[in-house]
Amino acid sequence: MEAERVAPVMVTAILDLPSVGAWVARALRRTRGLLYDEIPLWVDLGYLHLLAAAAGIRCGIRFRLDVPLRHGRLHIPTLGSVTLPGSGIWGSTTVISDGRSAHALLPVGKIRLAGRDPADDPPGWRRATCLEARHRGAATTVHLDSSDPYRMVETPALPENIGIPVQRHWESLFQEAWAELVEQDSEVARCVAECTLTLVPLPRAERFRERSASFGDSFGGVILSLPDSPERFAMTLVHEMQHAKLGILLHLFSFLRGEGSVLAYAPWRDDPRPLQGLLQGIYAFFGVAGFWRRRFAAAKGEEAALAGFEFALWRGKVSEAAAYARSRQEFTALGHRFLTGIATTVTAWSAEPVSPYYAGLANLAAADHRAGWRVHHLIPPPADVASLSRAWIAGTDPRELRAPGRSALVPDGKVPDLDTLVVLVRYWLADRELFRQIERNGQVGSVVTGATAADLHLVAGRHDEAARAYLDELGEPSPRLTAWTRLGSALATSPDRQMAAAGRALLTRPELVRTVARAVEVDTGRRPAPVDLAGWLGELPPNEDPVRGAGADTSSAPAPRPGDSQEAVH
Repeated sequence: MEAERVAPVMVTAILDLPSVGAWVARALRRTRGLLYDEIPLWVDLGYLHLLAAAAGIRCGIRFRLDVPLRHGRLHIPTLGSVTLPGSGIWGSTTVISDGRSAHALLPVGKIRLAGRDPADDPPGWRRATCLEARHRGAATTVHLDSSDPYRMVETPALPENIGIPVQRHWESLFQEAWAELVEQDSEVARCVAECTLTLVPLPRAERFRERSASFGDSFGGVILSLPDSPERFAMTLVHEMQHAKLGILLHLFSFLRGEGSVLAYAPWRDDPRPLQGLLQGIYAFFGVAGFWRRRFAAAKGEEAALAGFEFALWRGKVSEAAAYARSRQEFTALGHRFLTGIATTVTAWSAEPVSPYYAGLANLAAADHRAGWRVHHLIPPPADVASLSRAWIAGTDPRELRAPGRSALVPDGKVPDLDTLVVLVRYWLADRELFRQIERNGQVGSVVTGATAADLHLVAGRHDEAARAYLDELGEPSPRLTAWTRLGSALATSPDRQMAAAGRALLTRPELVRTVARAVEVDTGRRPAPVDLAGWLGELPPNEDPVRGAGADTSSAPAPRPGDSQEAVH
């Protein structure tokens, strides 16, 4: 109360911290018996004392307060942390302040805590880090939090020392990312600043596979891996800003009836998603598509190549997902209105010219993800599989057969990353020499997890070489399921009509081709030729498909082949 009377704005800033929201949610679950944890309850609830200590020190008031320790470490939000000697896993100390300086009491005596001047910091004190950025008069500040126990939201975490060089790298990237946002759209930059209060650093992930997350319980908090570049940092901030904004709307309005527990295909996820999750993804990647649209309009050279691909990819994926969502009756009238607004905007974006080469690569990547999702998560009716196996063995004309039933959604909990082609395309467009070097080294899997030499051939447009490599893989005892679908991508643009038909079947019905192939092998002891079986199944009448959407881009550009133009169209 005293701190709030002295400096209400400062106290509000402390209480607005994302970690405070995560702590409140956790504390409520624990006190209501909805969550059990080995951490003593008094340690969890004692975080309130740490918040009070932070407010008292920052406001310069006198106080004496008992506070909890975790693994011997004292963390005071917004100020910093220090390890106290002689403390166990769970302990406590007393923080006292005379209004000018603060100390922690131990049996061995008093330990001074940090003051207002960094030069006065005691040994071992790790001061809280803020990242500041300014460009064209627009400024923002965020906390870089690697210490708060509630920064990871779902699970309390111990502090980590990211080191001064890494901290400096974050500072530099943040400054450049902010400049990118301001240059693109000052209003978007302002929204990012309003919705981003804390960044929680994770180690660098694979290139072009950055990780990020945000949670409704901790508004303004973004957990993310060290970005590859300023532009991808800026893109991630836009992505998480969209989640934050939609979270606010969903607190105020109902976009879905009930829980929306129906599972659906989300073009950016490897797992099936409930409609609520699909909605979140649609809005987040709507923001991502807009980011790349703005960047594509101003970029040149290699930057334009990558931006053009990303713009074509994400406008198509958002269009596909929004079309499916709008077909669902689970959304309220307001939810449909919201989705219609997104769809209308993306439809207008789809008319904006992008090089057929970039659009073709976007289609390749999107079709690969969709087919990979199908072959992992969809199971065709067993009776139809058995019937088709017998018909294939008997040499029956497929046009005489009835359409197979709809495949059932059976989530596969062990799906590998389905974004492999997307990542390889980014290498191909952003750093062609490195792409070639990866090829020469013959160790693509050590650079891009899950990738093979066949995938490199496919991205580079060498479809015949890719097809041969995928067929070799399908001859192995345990091939990747995506070898089936990527064989389809390699064949789909073939000038040979039968090969192209086989390719389309492998992209649109991969789960059926794979399952029938396995049934034929069981029935005959021999594996059928994948291309022949796929072509035969491709002649079957169509059925109603549970995975809907127009593809990566409404232009439906074909996947690129060697010699296609790579010039940007603005």
